[in-house]
Amino acid sequence: MQVILPEHYINWSGIVPEPWTPAKLFTEGEQGVSYDPSDFSTMFQDAAGTIPVTEVGQPVGLVLDKSGNGNHARQVTETARPILGRVPSGGRRNLLTQTEDLTAGVWNLSGVVVTEEGESPLGKSFRVEFTVSGSNRAANQTIAPGLREEGQGYCARILVKRGNTAFTSIRFFDDPNRTATIDWSDTSGLTEAGDGFYVLDIPESLYVGTGALRFYIYPAGLGNLGNPGDYVIVSCPQVEAGAEPTAYQKVTSQYDITEEGVPDIYGLYFDGVDDRLVTEGIDFTGTDKMSVFAGVRKSSDAAIGVVTELANINNVDGAFNLLAPSGNGLANYSYRSKGTVQVQPNTSSIFPAPTTNVLTGYSDISAPLVGLRVDGIQRSVSEATQGDGAYGNFSLNIGARSGGTLFFSGNIYSLIVRGASTSQEDLEQTEQWVAEKSGVSL
Repeated sequence: MQVILPEHYINWSGIVPEPWTPAKLFTEGEQGVSYDPSDFSTMFQDAAGTIPVTEVGQPVGLVLDKSGNGNHARQVTETARPILGRVPSGGRRNLLTQTEDLTAGVWNLSGVVVTEEGESPLGKSFRVEFTVSGSNRAANQTIAPGLREEGQGYCARILVKRGNTAFTSIRFFDDPNRTATIDWSDTSGLTEAGDGFYVLDIPESLYVGTGALRFYIYPAGLGNLGNPGDYVIVSCPQVEAGAEPTAYQKVTSQYDITEEGVPDIYGLYFDGVDDRLVTEGIDFTGTDKMSVFAGVRKSSDAAIGVVTELANINNVDGAFNLLAPSGNGLANYSYRSKGTVQVQPNTSSIFPAPTTNVLTGYSDISAPLVGLRVDGIQRSVSEATQGDGAYGNFSLNIGARSGGTLFFSGNIYSLIVRGASTSQEDLEQTEQWVAEKSGVSL
């Protein structure tokens, strides 16, 4: 007779253990913090903790510490609070800033009127109609300068449905000029998307960086300018880096990007201008060892950015920081530690922004040892002396240096600081947990 045991019995030793979480890093009274932006119950829009965060796009003035130490992070200044956002696991590909409302201000309308039409198989659809005669008639959106890169190839895709005109065009313009046109008299070579929609692609073209990169929608073909009243139905525009368009990512705002069938990744968006969070003093005086884990998306390498720092490492002993990047214009990361002497090994400049990574900094003042792992791989290490002493009792700064300098430009998906050394097994478990929270594959 076959005996089928309940699912929680996996072997003779007993019940399946609970899933690993960062709480296991703090079971012996270790000092530190654990912040998880995917847990809405730990975030509030105000620093007092009276207005809960309920959806993406809202400011975050208070993040509760899940380590059990009560080291909550706050921002009392409303304009300096990071914003909660989400992207699909694996990161953002669609570079347009609004794809679900073609009537929004980011779409420039010249000689056309746009109205919502209904739904396509993947998202909202819109009617684009000529209103005047002339050659410069289209709905277009410019790719933000920070999202386009000289020397990078870009491609585009949109779903189109015939209106009352024989042609439909989309175009990359002004730099480079690439056009795709549908002649509705013969759609045999096109991919059907359902409900009368077809897929219209623009293949990869190299952006040479001398002008704007725009995405244009014409109700009629460029060689057939059409007449007032000509219209076409469109849906789900996408512009992305690479040779071939990929699955559609819905962009409803810069803070809300989703992809059907792909898990959402939640993070705090720091603007690189004034956003930051800070804790009360955290007493690390009982340890000279530190472990720091962070899931980050670095949006820019233009200026030094502090992901997190205990006090100001340049001004006090017993401090550490995690930088992204460590210098203006450098495509790197750095983890630094200081007893009475600062040691600052940097990674090589092989992580150009934009990039999403799992960072693990670890240090031991007395050993001495300072190291940094990126995506589970050792990238920098130093055994130079850090002097002596323990870490201090200081505020932990997140997204900037204390006093408001060295602002980080990017997203933080997870941040764990543990005032202790971490075993290899726990280190790898933590990295895997942070990777899942950050949409990174290790």
